[in-house]
Amino acid sequence: MQTNILEKKRGRPQKVTKQQVYGTLEEYESITKSELAEEFDVTPATIASRLRELREDGFGVFFDKAGLFVLESVKTNEDLERLKHYQYQIIKTVAGLALCGKPAKKLLLESSKEIRKLLSKDERNSLAEYTSSLTRLLDYTAIAEQMDDDDDE
Repeated sequence: MQTNILEKKRGRPQKVTKQQVYGTLEEYESITKSELAEEFDVTPATIASRLRELREDGFGVFFDKAGLFVLESVKTNEDLERLKHYQYQIIKTVAGLALCGKPAKKLLLESSKEIRKLLSKDERNSLAEYTSSLTRLLDYTAIAEQMDDDDDE
């Protein structure tokens, strides 16, 4: 028997399933994590867990200033703008983390045990893959800027 990707993976009953969260997200153009938690009478941490599960399963659950939203494909200019804003927020967050991490760079090597405790191997691999993709994007941007500068000369 084939199982639906949205079916729960854990054996214990959940107060709110990822199917319920996803269904509610689809109903609203935008909703906050706190509003979802209130809707299901659970904590925001529970909602965060369900959102993580959805993302791990490949569902397009994103956020912007207004809250969480589902975006499985870009069909309109509004969809494109929301996706661009989300990507901008991620890039700014990573840039901020890099800036904050600069003074602590040598401490990062000493904290590898803590990183292994905080992040699973899959999470570390996903973060490394995303960081590598971001690095390639920044490299491409630098090359494009150089080409533009060469054209201006």
